[in-house]
Parts: sequence; structure tokens; C-alpha cells
Amino acid sequence: MIDKELVHRRFARALGSYSRNASVQNDTAAKLLAMLPERSWRRVFEIGCADGLLTRMLLGLNEAERRPDRSSVLQPGFEKFFVNDLCEESAAYISDVLESGAEFIPGDAESIPFPENIDLLISSSTIQWMTDLREFLAKCASSLAPDGVLALGTFGPENLREVSAVTGEGLDYYDVGTLLGLLPDGLRAVSCEQEIVTETFGSPFDVLRHLKLTGVNGLSGRVWSKSALEAFVGEYGRRFATGTGEVTLTFHPVRMLIVKQ
Repeated sequence: MIDKELVHRRFARALGSYSRNASVQNDTAAKLLAMLPERSWRRVFEIGCADGLLTRMLLGLNEAERRPDRSSVLQPGFEKFFVNDLCEESAAYISDVLESGAEFIPGDAESIPFPENIDLLISSSTIQWMTDLREFLAKCASSLAPDGVLALGTFGPENLREVSAVTGEGLDYYDVGTLLGLLPDGLRAVSCEQEIVTETFGSPFDVLRHLKLTGVNGLSGRVWSKSALEAFVGEYGRRFATGTGEVTLTFHPVRMLIVKQ
């Protein structure tokens, strides 16, 4: 069972460093947006906004200067933009978005009420933290308007495989076939993409630092003793070193575009 309070604490601590370090998540969000059909979105709901990485892409905002920088997915005239995150602290990081009229809905997406008649429900790098994904997808279906679109970015079974191999801990990531099998009646996947991305880090210490800065260490409440840390570093280095002395970390992004029939 995923400890949502622990996930909350870890991601809240990483909000100030997330977008600068989450390169794979950034790329996944951009590719998810590229999958969207060209149409007007009247009511939009984003789940898991964190510090606004995907949120600002939706609005076409420049992250550094918080100003329009590119074409907005949400064309002028859209009625309502709802944004959610498990961490209520996220609101402080998307204040510019909220000032523009977006409504922030804090809390666990598995338990909070969803807004209704949503044309686009979008979430990137979040649903792998759900404890009952089948029920969550059914909840999404109920929230969508007829012909509404559910755009999901998540991760597959190869994600962070090096860390899982060394620690014996990790999320139970679903493969694409399983994800498709969890869709309720009335939802149909129209597009699906996945890829394996291998990043390199200078040392196993850098891997742990990366996980901390992006909040992805939110599964375990482990307190690293000196001996446990040394054992992790040694084992990781032996098993996953490259020929240049760096170490690898694997990501398995999955993106799905789903429509309500």
C-alpha cells in the first residue's frame, strides 16, 4: 500500500527543485500535449500539477518569466481550468496561474470530488501513485463530458529498474496491456506511446540526489545509515556502471490518449 502522507511530504519538499531536475517528466509532458487533437477545450482539469510544469505548457507560459512564450493549448475563450495536486503547498508555486483565473483543488485525487463535464482531463507523471487505478479511471470517466479526452502520462515496468534491483523497493508499474485492461466501459484508447530512456549520472550518490530533488523517493520512509548507503553505492556501481565510470538510471515513459464514447 502506498503511503500517501509520505508521498505528500517528499513531493512537497521537492516542489522548489522539481521542474529544474525532472528532465524526463518535462519531455513526457511536452510529448503528451503533442498527442492532443486540435480542438477547443472548454473545461479542463489537470491532476498532479506539482510546481506547474505541465500547467504552464498548457497555458503557453514561459517558466522563468511567467509570460506567454508559445501557443497555448487552452485557446482564448475556454471557460474553466481546474488544477489539482496532493500537496496544498503547490498553490504557492502556481500563483501566477491561479491569478489568471484557474481554480486550485488540493488533495488526493482518489478521494476528492471531481468537477463535472470536463472536456480535457490531463495528468502527467502522477497516476503511478494511485492505490486503485481501476477505480480512479472510472472516476475520470464519470468526470468527462461526452467525447471528452483523458490524456495520461505515466511510467512502465522498466522505470527506475536499477534502484529497484539494488533496494528491492519500487512502485508496481503497469505495462501498457494492463493499463488498457483497466479502462472502464465507455473509455477507448485512441493512441499510445512508450519509450525507454536511459540517463547517466556521475555516481550512485547523484542518482539518489536526483530522486530526492524530484520527489520520486516518496515510496519508502527509509533512513539511510552510513553502512546502508555505502552498500547501496557499492552495489549500484558494480551492477550499473558504464564504460566511462558513470552509472545508468532507466525511465520508461508511457503516454495514452483516451476518449469517452
